[in-house]
Amino acid sequence: MKPVSLKASQLAFIDLLITRAQEKGRVSTDRITSDDDTVGIADAHHPLFDLSEHDLRIIQQMNQLASQLQFTTTLADLTEMRARAVKELARG
Repeated sequence: MKPVSLKASQLAFIDLLITRAQEKGRVSTDRITSDDDTVGIADAHHPLFDLSEHDLRIIQQMNQLASQLQFTTTLADLTEMRARAVKELARG
């Protein structure tokens, strides 16, 4: 794996990927790919605030674009990456 130097917002996105994968019942060796729905940008079904129809359409487009990304990783890799990033941020 590459050296990790992430911003807090990037770390939060890794947390989101891990959480969504775990909600879907993924285990540490499962592969997470760009066409997996765990890469969703936002959960528009349960927002913490009201979203306009325009915003919902934008989120839908973002999810469609995200599904076209060509990455693959495992839940274990994401967890390891997060741990290294937290250590790096703590040194920071």
